[in-house]
Amino acid sequence: MLSSIKKIGIVIFIIVLLPLTVYTVYQLNNLSDNEKFLENVYNEQLNTIIFSVNQYVDDLLQSWSGRIINIYNNDNSDIQNEFTNFCSSNPSISLIIISDTLFSNDIKFYSKAGQNNSENAITRMQNILKSNSEKIENLKKFKNLGYNRIETLSNKLDDTPLLSFLINEENNIRVAILVINMDEFINKNLVSKINSISSNDLIVSVFHNEELITNSSNSEIQFSDLIEHKNIWNFPNYYLGVSTTSATIQDIVKERSFINMIILALLNLIIISGVIFLFISINREIKLSQLKSDFVSNVSHEIRTPLSLIGMFAETLELHRVTTEEKKDEYYRIIRKETERLTRIVNSILNFSKMESNSKKYKFEKNNLNNIIDEVLVTYQHELNNGKNICLIKKLDNLPDIEIDKEAIMEATMNLIDNAIKYCHDKCEIEISTGINDNFAYIEVKDNGIGISKENQKKIFEKFFRVTSGNVHNTKGSGLGLSLVKHIVEAHNGIISVESKLGNGSKFRLNFPINNLT
Repeated sequence: MLSSIKKIGIVIFIIVLLPLTVYTVYQLNNLSDNEKFLENVYNEQLNTIIFSVNQYVDDLLQSWSGRIINIYNNDNSDIQNEFTNFCSSNPSISLIIISDTLFSNDIKFYSKAGQNNSENAITRMQNILKSNSEKIENLKKFKNLGYNRIETLSNKLDDTPLLSFLINEENNIRVAILVINMDEFINKNLVSKINSISSNDLIVSVFHNEELITNSSNSEIQFSDLIEHKNIWNFPNYYLGVSTTSATIQDIVKERSFINMIILALLNLIIISGVIFLFISINREIKLSQLKSDFVSNVSHEIRTPLSLIGMFAETLELHRVTTEEKKDEYYRIIRKETERLTRIVNSILNFSKMESNSKKYKFEKNNLNNIIDEVLVTYQHELNNGKNICLIKKLDNLPDIEIDKEAIMEATMNLIDNAIKYCHDKCEIEISTGINDNFAYIEVKDNGIGISKENQKKIFEKFFRVTSGNVHNTKGSGLGLSLVKHIVEAHNGIISVESKLGNGSKFRLNFPINNLT
């Protein structure tokens, strides 16, 4: 059996535990790579969020430039009124400036308040255009390639963003410049966008230089708190930034890696627990199979002994080899005793089968434990009074009647007496007594046998269990006796107790409640 268990353990290790160990080591080695990968993924996601806002801003500016080009090139339109209405409907645009690319005095100013063509304004714009002549030339190159690019002009006088693009005339190219009111632009256009793409974990913010303008939450965020930030296209010194509500990307990645480790550990624990459970179950089944095999062997031996004696004495009588009536009576008595012994063995097996299938029925009637002892002693009068065994009987007078199954209690008591005779030394001393302890009436069987170790006292009531050391191993038995005794006592709502010391005998007490409600 031990060899089989070892083989099963090796197979389980090779099939399950070895691959699991290799997989676990592989996953642990890859955790650092996974952390870097996850960090890159998070950063890409943050950059995508910023890019989407920038793309939204660019699309908005492109739509404005397209509308201005259409108004300017429409011969039937009143440019002044059209631009005034356009600025009124888009308060983020403070001023629209149209100039030739030669930076002459041909410069027009349009706002929601109308035209403003003062000499100071014209001179100031000429200076701005001249200082950005290189950018204007770049716009022409893109225009020749078919792309209407928007370029931010440098403005040294103040921080107001100036966005320029080109307008085609019939024989000329003009420069259109949008003066943007950033407060209006952020509140009217950016706030709704950043709120729509923010989440409970991510906050999108707008900074001017390193000063917070607005964000998607009401919390105060510092520029240094940003996980990722980029310039807003065409708006120098304005930044889009993303931060988390609780932790940095590194913390989030480490937390996820920690969660992955926990999941991996739990998975290993579940698999290992399953393997242990499987191994224990297989081990238990192997032991149970071995116990059943021993049970069949022991029962076969126990049955064969009385059958042999019955057959031998019956054959002797049949052949008329016994000449005296006294001898015949002795042989008849032996045949009867062995028949009763065989009947008890068969009944034990049948009762155990019923007990296992929960079909064992008990017939409870008022009876006295002293009467039970008297009937049992009649059965054992030969074994207990043969000079080899000494039996002392102590019965309590006036013992009250209790609700019991007479046959079952007799069987339990006989099992205890059988064990007392079977597991004693050369001269067996047995004491059988009845009495009352608290609210229990009891039958007690005490012997001077080999005793039971403390370790085995916990197991003796298990089915098929037999002590496998010392003299006990050489004594045949089914391993069902005490299991049946326990089942009978518990069916009566009683308690079975044992006191024993190795080498100094045993004392079994069957306690039955006096007021047993069945």
